[in-house]
Amino acid sequence: MYRHLYRLFRSGLAELTIAAFLLGCGSAGAAVLNIGFVDALTGTGAVYGLPQFEAVTLAVEKVNSAGGVQVGNTRYTLKLIHYDNKSDATESVSAVRKLLDLDDVQFILGFASTPATTPVAQSFAREKGILLVGNAAGQAITTQGAKNVFRARAPNSYVGSPLGKWLYKQGPKSLAVIGDLTNAGFSDEYLLLKQAYTALGGKIVAEETFHSADRDMYTQLTKIKALTFDALFAIGNAEQVAFVYRQANELGYKGKIYSVSAGTAAQFLKVATPEQMKNGTEIYLVAFDPNILGEKGKQFAADFQKRFNHAPDATTANAYDMFWVLMDGLKRAGTTDWKKVADAIRDAGVPKEALLPYSTLNGKLFDSNGQGFAPIGAFDWKDGNWVFREFLPGDPEGFSKFLSQQVKQK
Repeated sequence: MYRHLYRLFRSGLAELTIAAFLLGCGSAGAAVLNIGFVDALTGTGAVYGLPQFEAVTLAVEKVNSAGGVQVGNTRYTLKLIHYDNKSDATESVSAVRKLLDLDDVQFILGFASTPATTPVAQSFAREKGILLVGNAAGQAITTQGAKNVFRARAPNSYVGSPLGKWLYKQGPKSLAVIGDLTNAGFSDEYLLLKQAYTALGGKIVAEETFHSADRDMYTQLTKIKALTFDALFAIGNAEQVAFVYRQANELGYKGKIYSVSAGTAAQFLKVATPEQMKNGTEIYLVAFDPNILGEKGKQFAADFQKRFNHAPDATTANAYDMFWVLMDGLKRAGTTDWKKVADAIRDAGVPKEALLPYSTLNGKLFDSNGQGFAPIGAFDWKDGNWVFREFLPGDPEGFSKFLSQQVKQK
């Protein structure tokens, strides 16, 4: 029955039915805690939003099957109320308003897309609730001075400077860049990458732009191919970056490609062939990878595969871990009062259920901006998959100070 309903959901035919059936209120008379979820469940952003929804669905079912969550003297069954923002800012703001004003929700998860998340984060300090951001990577999400906005996944810009230094040390002294450079989540990262790379003597010979729904990059890549450079660098959503790999090869480029997309091997292979991927290296904040996350990660992968009949995607862990941040905060606060839960979250370390190996500051998961820090990983394409190579050195303390400076400048 679950699988049947889930197939209906993926086809867009039974969204409300599934919400009621899978994530219902439990036994009659039980206390119910509503939790909101807003993300891209359709459209180009669904490659990130749906995995986050699946991860939170799995976590909610786990809590409810164990009898709910104990908050103070009350045990609550969880009810997940979700909306599709289609990666659109207006849809996202509207969905959050519905949850807060109509659905009796104080705690909202999801948010894979920076453009659809930033306007929500910019005004959320005035709201009576807590925003727990998953994959959205824009720097500005946690520079609003809000005490009720949290994100354990570091912004893409956190990767920028370490990646620029790492790329230079890898050997290429000139890069041709192609990416979604109008998207703040990617442009923030690229700006810091460029500064670090060129400060060491590296040269950027081209900066070509595509957009989040584009599939034809031949014009940009033809311009690039006419230039002289050591390596190609692509940054954007997984599908678009996969088309860069494919079309660059089709145009005769056989050199090294470095990319930032957080895309899984399966997502890339929907577009490009293994041969077209063979010179690729992907760099991203370490998201879900059972090969480097130990037994807990492997168990999660097995549970996820059994529940949804496909493997977790790279960004699955982002929303999953934020769910457990919320559960931990509720337990610590001993109440569902959102202000007290926010205080508890700010003072807490990493929940034991979290999948990713976060860096902590003074024993706390989040800094004063509500920002957490996961490590940065480099993955080479080998035998049809992304294979972990090494961690890149990050600087959580220094970057936290940088974020605080951005808040003060407002």
